[in-house]
Amino acid sequence: MLRILRERVHSSREYGALDRNFLAWIRTSVSLLAFGLGAEKFGAFMESLSRVDRTKIADYAHRGSSLEHEGIAIMVIGSVVGLLGFIQYLMRLKRMDDKIYTIPYISCTAITFLVVLTGVLFTINLR
Repeated sequence: MLRILRERVHSSREYGALDRNFLAWIRTSVSLLAFGLGAEKFGAFMESLSRVDRTKIADYAHRGSSLEHEGIAIMVIGSVVGLLGFIQYLMRLKRMDDKIYTIPYISCTAITFLVVLTGVLFTINLR
């Protein structure tokens, strides 16, 4: 009886950890979506500013249109990160139910690549 109780506690901790991991990926996804939306709106603001003011600000505002495109790209990346996080959650949940403890390296690699791509996009825009 005590052995069964210990297995249930151990199993519930693993499921709790899996849920926390999934929620972390959802937070990352929502953060990327919000950041992309902010960048896109700021780019649109800078673009409208360049139409009104023809001074030096217009030179900086010209870069606003690239921010719009990057903001949209980051929102797409945020959506894909959320989707990959959900797929990873389902894969791990099935493996835990089958008592197979392996890590789905493909989804971890894809999510990491997308987050790094987001950083590269903004680094390029800072030039």
